[in-house]
Amino acid sequence: MSWQAAILALITTFSISFLYIMGKKDLSISLATINNAEANLFGAIDELFSGFKELKFNSKKHNLVFDNLSKSVSGSFKQRTLSNKKLIEMQVYFTVITYLFAGSVVFLLPLLSGHNYSDMGRIIALTLFLISPMGAITEAFQSIVKLKFSIEAIYGFENTIDNLVFENNDTGLLPPFKSIKISNAEFSRHDSDGTNTFKVGPVNLLLEPGKLIFVEGGNGSGKTTMMRMITGLYKPDKGDIYLNDQQITNKNIQSYRELFGIIFADFFVFDKPYGLTPDQLNALHENVHKLGLSNCLGENLEEGLNPEKLSTGQKKRLALALILAEDPPILIFDEWAADQDPNFRRIFYHEILPKLKANGKSILAITHDDHYFNIADQRYHMEYGQMKLVRNNDIKPRPKPSH
Repeated sequence: MSWQAAILALITTFSISFLYIMGKKDLSISLATINNAEANLFGAIDELFSGFKELKFNSKKHNLVFDNLSKSVSGSFKQRTLSNKKLIEMQVYFTVITYLFAGSVVFLLPLLSGHNYSDMGRIIALTLFLISPMGAITEAFQSIVKLKFSIEAIYGFENTIDNLVFENNDTGLLPPFKSIKISNAEFSRHDSDGTNTFKVGPVNLLLEPGKLIFVEGGNGSGKTTMMRMITGLYKPDKGDIYLNDQQITNKNIQSYRELFGIIFADFFVFDKPYGLTPDQLNALHENVHKLGLSNCLGENLEEGLNPEKLSTGQKKRLALALILAEDPPILIFDEWAADQDPNFRRIFYHEILPKLKANGKSILAITHDDHYFNIADQRYHMEYGQMKLVRNNDIKPRPKPSH
């Protein structure tokens, strides 16, 4: 109908597209800054709730933590305000361009062209029709950029998770457990610059049915890192892991992990006994009774365990009851007895572990209880990430206290 009006429409479209491209980059940077600011805020809030007991005993630390929280709140507020300001500015620019287009068609076009009143009426009607979808597109700008940023953040998070695990392509098909051989396995931790800050290994270890192994050493010596490496939670930087004579790779790592029953030092107990068969539930009831938890948990364990009502020592006993009910071939205990009273500690070392060993379980226990070292088939000492086999006469246990 009018090549002059078409040119004005194209100029408007290119102007809006140019602003979108330029604004999208700035807004994406702004959203990333907001994301970091809010992550710092959530970290400060988590720090406050996790350490509230410690803050009760140190007013100076209390004030500094609250100052840090206040700065995080201010930083998050400032970044979100700046981002909203940019969005409003972009919205204003879009609106101005759109109405300049409409005004040019209505007031400028009649002066530049020889259109009659009939043609101008149709052109103006079409222009008014175009303004509405243009406005809808500009209003959607904020949502489009936020959505794109969120999708990219989700994909980035998924890629990070994928890089932390071996691989999800687990074909299984592992033979029954007869032995696990850890050969020259090493794992290193690095700082943000890639500098090696701590190394565990090389670790050489043989796990077999009916074998009880103790690992002891000072705090920070690498015991827990070693345990997580040999169980497949951490991928070794060097060395190999063999089940019987079959090498553990990306394709069978999940099946390998399911051979283990583990109670971590920072263990967690779920509210329900997930994944237990009816026979395993019966075994759980028996274990709960033997470990003195019947009065604490009630009779209907399938409906809920309520671990938050238990003390730390009781939670560990519940975790033990659950692991024993699952009946895996390999059991690993990371300082399980540390929170138990002397009676249950004695029961663990003199009754539970020998019975599990007699039933053919392979057991690895990280422990500091040197009075019970003599019950182990093998004992390893860890220091600065190095794991060495200890002969019986190398390190003698301290005399047992008279009380």
